[in-house]
Amino acid sequence: MRCQDAAAAVTSLREGGLNPLRALRVQRHLVLCPECRTYAIQLEASAQAAQLLSIEPLDPAHEAQAMSAFRAWQKRRADLPSQNRAHVLATPGHGRVIAAVALASIAGVVISPHHAPFGLAWILASVLMLLACALVPLTRSRGLAIAAIAVASAALPLFFTQQQALTWLPHLPCVVHELATAAIAVTALWIWHKDRASRSPSTAAGIAALGALAGDASLHIACASATSFMHVLVFHVGGIVAAAAVAGTVAARFFAPRGALS
Repeated sequence: MRCQDAAAAVTSLREGGLNPLRALRVQRHLVLCPECRTYAIQLEASAQAAQLLSIEPLDPAHEAQAMSAFRAWQKRRADLPSQNRAHVLATPGHGRVIAAVALASIAGVVISPHHAPFGLAWILASVLMLLACALVPLTRSRGLAIAAIAVASAALPLFFTQQQALTWLPHLPCVVHELATAAIAVTALWIWHKDRASRSPSTAAGIAALGALAGDASLHIACASATSFMHVLVFHVGGIVAAAAVAGTVAARFFAPRGALS
C-alpha cells in the first residue's frame, strides 16, 4: 500500500468505514511507516480538538464550495500515480538494480565449467532473466506478489524435466548460487534506494526472489542436473523460496520501523 492511499484511508479507518481486509492493510502500513503514523496521530488530535470547539453551522453555499474543492483535490491525487507510472523504469536506482540482477545471472554462466548446448535451456534462461529484470520496479508496491510470480516462473521449466533420483551434496552449490545472486540484488537495492519502501520486508523479499530467479536462469545453462525434476524443484525453486524468506526476515528484523498507532 502506498503512503498516499493509506493517508486517504486514515479518516475512514478512524470512523470504521473500511472493510476488514482494507482496514488490516492500512493498520499494517501505519505500523511500518512512521510518517503515515505521525499523520494519523495528528489527525486524531485534530479531531479531538475540534470536538471541544463550539462550531456554528456552516453556510450551505460555503459548504458546497468547500466540498467541490475537496473533490477536485481527491481527483488530482487519484490521477497522480498513473501520471508517474511511466517514469518508474527510468529511475537511476532501478536501472542499477536491474543491471546488478543481470550481471549476477551472466556471471553464473561465465564462471561455470558446464554449459548446456544451445537450444531450449538457453531460451528458458533468457526468458527468466528478462522477466526478473522487468519485474524489479514493481517490488516497491507489490513485493510479495512479485516473489510469488518469481517462484511460479522458476517452476515452469519443470514441465521440460525428467524424473530422476535426487542426491544432495553435489547439488547444494545451486542453492548457494541463487542465494548469492539474491544477496547481490538486495544489496544493490539498499545501496541505491535508501528510502523506507525499498527496505520493507515485502520489497526485500520480492527483490531477493528476482535476484534468485536471475541466478536460476543461469543455472539452466550452467547446471548439469537442470533436466532433473526433483533437482529443479528442490534446489532451484526451493532456492528462490529460501532467498525471499531470508531477505524478508532480515528486513523485518533490522530495517522495518517498529511501533504501532496508539
